[in-house]
Amino acid sequence: PPPPRTPPPPSQPPSLHPAPPPSPPPTPPPTPPPSPPPSPSPMPPSPPPSPPLSPSPQSHTTSLRSGFPTGGPLGATTALTLTGSGFDVLETARCYFAPINTDGTPRSGSEISTTATVASATRALCDAPATAGLFRAALSLEGGYTRVPLYFDAIRFEVYNPAGLTVDAVTPPGGPLSGSTLVTLVGAGFRSLGNGQLCCIFSGMPAGSCAPGTLLGAVGGRTRVRCTVPAAPTGVVNRSLAISLNGGSALSTSSTSATFRYYAQPTVTEIEPTSGDALGGTLVTVRGANFLTLASAFGADATAAAGAAALMRVAFGGVVATAPLFANETHVIVAAPWGYAGFASVTISLNAQQFSSPAGVEFEFVGLHAPELLGAAFGPAGTQLVLTFDSQPTNRGGMAGVAPC
Repeated sequence: PPPPRTPPPPSQPPSLHPAPPPSPPPTPPPTPPPSPPPSPSPMPPSPPPSPPLSPSPQSHTTSLRSGFPTGGPLGATTALTLTGSGFDVLETARCYFAPINTDGTPRSGSEISTTATVASATRALCDAPATAGLFRAALSLEGGYTRVPLYFDAIRFEVYNPAGLTVDAVTPPGGPLSGSTLVTLVGAGFRSLGNGQLCCIFSGMPAGSCAPGTLLGAVGGRTRVRCTVPAAPTGVVNRSLAISLNGGSALSTSSTSATFRYYAQPTVTEIEPTSGDALGGTLVTVRGANFLTLASAFGADATAAAGAAALMRVAFGGVVATAPLFANETHVIVAAPWGYAGFASVTISLNAQQFSSPAGVEFEFVGLHAPELLGAAFGPAGTQLVLTFDSQPTNRGGMAGVAPC
């Protein structure tokens, strides 16, 4: 049989309220007209310039370049001169000295402040500390608030005690009245504290004056200075000789001194024999006067007299003989040195440095002398040593030169 049919759904009753009509599309808003470009605004007036800043401790430019001398004696007042630029005192100028060791590291002790006098925009004078030692110096133009910056290295200043500056001896111990003797002083504490500071003081010199000195290398732990002796003042025979580390200024002189003795130059009147072999070795007796003037000036001091007598030398032309074999006031016996063939003036010196003026006494060298070594130098290649001798056609003396190679 056929399947049962499904009844259709009941139909909807019609609506009592009709649907509203569809809404029209929205109308876009009207476009506003373009705005005119904005007119430029007037620039505000520039403010008046600011007044210049008033000076302040930080607005000036200064520098500290050097200090002279590098040391001064204990007890001296104005001792250190500082140089630089921009030294305009803003408050109170002061110098400061910080203790240091010789290697520049700080040393125990407080910094010392001293009075500073500003002489110009480039120079200031510092009073030295009242304590001996080595210091690093500084300058303040503002009462210590700041320090003038260094342009170069740190400035050192040494305050020394003159009691440690001593003169023990002078060599040679004497010279002719005419002066110009080059002497070497031996002692303790000699050092250079700046150009022209180290000098020799002779008794009778005007206060504050002295003869320039040259610092030599120490020997056996003793310091040495060389200087030139001036001529003897009228009537002066002996002069004391001291050292100054600060140009002869007060308090800078050594605590001890040595004695320098002036003498009249000896004279040579004759010799015997008057000739000898140019190879040297001839014993010659020299006669004259004043041969022991320097040695006798030491009186009863036999050691000093012997030391002075040992300085005597006899020259044959430009060649100086070895020490005499015998000497008294009027006679000297000496072995003649080698010499060039011909005549040579015979002169004598009591200090091994300044010889008497030639007096017409001559010694004749006969024959050929041993070769004189004039020079020794390596050749261009550096593989040969070239020896140069005086031009003399000889092989005498086995070519043994009279100067060491």
